[in-house]
Amino acid sequence: MKHRVISQASRFDTSLRQSVRNTCHFDQTYDWSCGLSAAQSALRFLGRDLPPSDKLIEILRSYGLSDALEDEGLSTPHLAFLLRRLSFASINIALRPDSLAELGGQLFRSPLRFTQRIKPRRQVNPFWSKGMNRALSLLLADGVRIRIGYFGLKDMSTTKPIVVSVSCAEYYEINVPLYLETHFLTLVPTIAGWLVCDGYELKGYEEMENWHHHLNSAARYDWTRWRGDAIVFS
Repeated sequence: MKHRVISQASRFDTSLRQSVRNTCHFDQTYDWSCGLSAAQSALRFLGRDLPPSDKLIEILRSYGLSDALEDEGLSTPHLAFLLRRLSFASINIALRPDSLAELGGQLFRSPLRFTQRIKPRRQVNPFWSKGMNRALSLLLADGVRIRIGYFGLKDMSTTKPIVVSVSCAEYYEINVPLYLETHFLTLVPTIAGWLVCDGYELKGYEEMENWHHHLNSAARYDWTRWRGDAIVFS
């Protein structure tokens, strides 16, 4: 698999882009549900039947993982647990130390063992962070490998989809408080490289002026410097 990434914005009208969009792209339903859209895109690529977003939330709720999602969105462990349960596929996870800092006061109750010094963030919703720790515990019990560090695409050895996190501010070049958060995308393998499925691509037109300028910024995003979280199907 080539490490080159084809942006959804720069290649929107090509036959390759349109083919992928028709087969596995899912538009984002809620402001906070980019992770659900990314999960749906990955599962559709793998040929899995997909429940709607509300049903996905019910699945998380049945495992005690739904607290504060509408306020905080999904963490990478939340999303990985959902993908594992719905796909029954083998996955592994790469987590940035910064992502673990989002556990706040729950960091020291994390089931993970790490050697890096991580400073927990303040003002973290404790119900959400408890759910993140619970998701980590369930993933470890399921035998999922979780790596902690700053990994790039070259470290992701797979010919299947990858769900990745990016900084909204960096990816879209937006300096607005609402967008100073993590955003999930799905990278789909093609013969030309990874193609981006972004569930917020069309929804952005409803919520922001000059959205096409920000999509152009996304098209210029330097993926060689990307170091986000990743959920990798193996």
